[in-house]
Amino acid sequence: MRDETVCSLADIPGGVTCRMAVVQEEEGGISLALRSAAFGLIPGVPVRVIRNSGWGPMVVHARDTYLALGRKLARRLRVVQEAMLSPSDFREFPGSEAE
Repeated sequence: MRDETVCSLADIPGGVTCRMAVVQEEEGGISLALRSAAFGLIPGVPVRVIRNSGWGPMVVHARDTYLALGRKLARRLRVVQEAMLSPSDFREFPGSEAE
């Protein structure tokens, strides 16, 4: 069994992988769930934080798509940070191939 911690997507540093958690009613309810689903951010989907500088938009990679998310939205999205994710959970992003 893996150790899991639920937190805001905005709290995840760059280079760390996590999985989307269920959107809670108090965090935005159905409107947030629909908006995040439109981006492909549905519960269980692996997400890699590409850039999180602590201010301005953050960049994430999910389902073969790069997304720039505003701070307000990122703070409302809940993720599960797992101690260990399988390397097969993510495809490499462009420019990261070892030569």
